[in-house]
Amino acid sequence: MCKKVLINPETESFINDLKREYNNSIVKPYKKTRDVLEILMKKFVLYQKVSIQKMDAITRATLETLPIKNLNVSDIYIVKDNEISHSFYLYFHSRYALEPFLCVVYDNDTDRLYSNCAMLEMYITILHGIDVGEIETDSIKYHNYLNTLYSYNECKKETEY
Repeated sequence: MCKKVLINPETESFINDLKREYNNSIVKPYKKTRDVLEILMKKFVLYQKVSIQKMDAITRATLETLPIKNLNVSDIYIVKDNEISHSFYLYFHSRYALEPFLCVVYDNDTDRLYSNCAMLEMYITILHGIDVGEIETDSIKYHNYLNTLYSYNECKKETEY
């Protein structure tokens, strides 16, 4: 049986510990944004292309914090709260007094996906994957990807009963 790696972000071995822990969790190669959106559509129930003007004020306010220049031309999808997405909703709602809808936003100008939920945005980053060349060169992008895997798993722990 494999011994579980104890990961402490404050140690010098942090990145090496992440490499050992998440080696088998890395998605390769990097996927195009539209491919990731298709994966999300198959995994979750997404209500397609909701207008920002038709959003409730609380959800709209959470979306307006995203680094998107023009939400009016972005594709906004509401994630249905169900068994598959519920851990994301638990994480998201634990940070707001009110309960906004969880959304995925496709920014047409930058060809990027965003979410108004940090945990879901980390999941999107993980689904995108990373190119093997980034791993082989031990790049900063690879280190960031490993850190995203770690952070996502820490967020998941918050939603477990």
